[in-house]
Amino acid sequence: MKKINKLSVLLITYNEIDNIKRCIESISFADEIVVVDSYSTDGTWEFLQSQKSIRCFQNPFENFTQQKSYTLSLATYDWVYFIDADEEITASLQKEIQTTINNSQDIAAYWNYREFMFDKKPLRFGGCQNDKIQRLFKKSACYFDPNLTVHEKLIVNGKEGTLSHKIIHYCYKNYDDFKDKTIKYGRMSAVDRYKKGTRYHFILAKVKPVWKFITRYIFKFGILDGKNGVIFAYLSAVGITERYKELKKLSLQQDTSETLKMGYEAKRIFHNKSGLGNYSRNLVSKLSSYFPGHSYFLYNPKKSSSILFKTNNQNVFEKMPTSAIYRFFYNYWRQKGIVKDLVKDGIHVYHGLSGELPAGLKKNNIKSVVTIHDLIFLNLPKLYPFIDRKIYTYKSKKAAKNADLIIAISKQTKNDIVKFYGVNSSKIKVIYQGCDPVFDGKFSAKECENTLSKYNLPKNYILNVGTIEERKNLLVIVKAISSLDTHLVVVGKETPYTKIVKDYIIKYNMESKVHFVKNIESNELAILYQCAKIFVYPSIYEGFGIPIIESMMSKTPVITSKGGVFEEVGGQHSVYVNPFDADELRVAIQKLLTDSETCKKMIDEGSKHVQKFDNKKVTREVFECYKELLSNPE
Repeated sequence: MKKINKLSVLLITYNEIDNIKRCIESISFADEIVVVDSYSTDGTWEFLQSQKSIRCFQNPFENFTQQKSYTLSLATYDWVYFIDADEEITASLQKEIQTTINNSQDIAAYWNYREFMFDKKPLRFGGCQNDKIQRLFKKSACYFDPNLTVHEKLIVNGKEGTLSHKIIHYCYKNYDDFKDKTIKYGRMSAVDRYKKGTRYHFILAKVKPVWKFITRYIFKFGILDGKNGVIFAYLSAVGITERYKELKKLSLQQDTSETLKMGYEAKRIFHNKSGLGNYSRNLVSKLSSYFPGHSYFLYNPKKSSSILFKTNNQNVFEKMPTSAIYRFFYNYWRQKGIVKDLVKDGIHVYHGLSGELPAGLKKNNIKSVVTIHDLIFLNLPKLYPFIDRKIYTYKSKKAAKNADLIIAISKQTKNDIVKFYGVNSSKIKVIYQGCDPVFDGKFSAKECENTLSKYNLPKNYILNVGTIEERKNLLVIVKAISSLDTHLVVVGKETPYTKIVKDYIIKYNMESKVHFVKNIESNELAILYQCAKIFVYPSIYEGFGIPIIESMMSKTPVITSKGGVFEEVGGQHSVYVNPFDADELRVAIQKLLTDSETCKKMIDEGSKHVQKFDNKKVTREVFECYKELLSNPE
């Protein structure tokens, strides 16, 4: 009996809700459909999950080659067909594919011609008539060239053939969509060409776009496509123009083989044990690890009382005030005097890690980046003393105005910066926080037992992590568990608000149910996350909410607040409640404590969602910001 070969159809997606349904319907004949989504925000991911016939995954997008190689690795069958979400397989092509994979020819890969659709009409000329791409191939005989990032190239170990029927390519919905894609691919192709040695050339930058238009429109008969032929030729020329613009930027940029010197406001790195300190330490550690050929200078205003961070003095250096005056007036040094040291050290980019920048950077041609974590003091002013609110506002607003680039750690923070400070949104880049890898660690049963014993904690408990202040809303958790058979472990620095919580605990005889832990080591905190039944975080307002990420990375279900940044960070499979409603929170806690199936799904989906906050991805995005600033001569 003749063996029937099976087929895996593969595709990658990002915000393709307008195309995905048509595409999936056209490939329903496949024995397997595998989709890798790059964290779509338009409903694409929800649609994919609703289709039982699809194996769908999410993976951070680095480039087309990496994403397609990852997708290929997930295919079950040797014969695969790669399709784009804006493409459609016709009935005749379907039959040809099924016949082809079962014939006796010794061919490893097949080319497929495409019929381009623009504005609901086919583009038959201008070069489209000759467009073909390798779509059908054997996984065992082919792989994508790792040296390319766009217009990925398939390396084929074997003979090649060509399919007779065309695939329909709905490549451009309208003029604006066409233009956006042309610019995007023009810039990405510049990076590949730059890596291969191509450099910006003034004459070619002027001549090649014109030549591209003439070739498309005249020599390849684009004129026969009427108005759309003109548009296709013109935007093809725009793509060439963008490629040379990007090459110019890359040529102006200091070559990354040359050591770049980055400076950092490091007060929190050496003195802050929680949020801002953890963000700063984690970022610098990862930058120096992933990009070791560069130098990282940490400007610490005063000697630390405890060791929170160690420099290696190879590519990470601690710098402190050198004069007696600045050692005494160290805050003035941070605000102004530091610039002389930055100039002396030859700093290329200075990064204010916690919403502040010193004066005088622009005058001394030092590029600047500032990370703004939140504007809670403006959203919830009653929680801050008047003088503190004024100081925070002055410093962060000034930094936002003077910085060459602002990094906001969430979309919500970006919106707040635009709302309160009137900053142009194009100057702000959203880069999420990374998470300390310790929370993804594996701990033995003995380590868990020792940690729980050390802090005299029960085996079954729910967890809350964060400074014990009014905004974090610990009291509502205490109220919620008052009638539940569970324990609450609270990890965080105490503030005057703690007395309000403890008075309630004493009043209702809950001392044996609520356990406070502070001054805990990172690995011990990770163990507490992993041992907890649920992580509960009913905060009223956050700029990001890193404990949510720590919990998901630790594979612990999350209950947090509705709205704001919480749903942005927590994803679709966390549980959201009204942070002011203890009864609603009680019901949510009780459900998860008794529903293991729901918890398992939350853990599985949370583990996928948390990849958005992968340290490598976050670090690369920050470093790209530095390079982009240095490539811009203005």
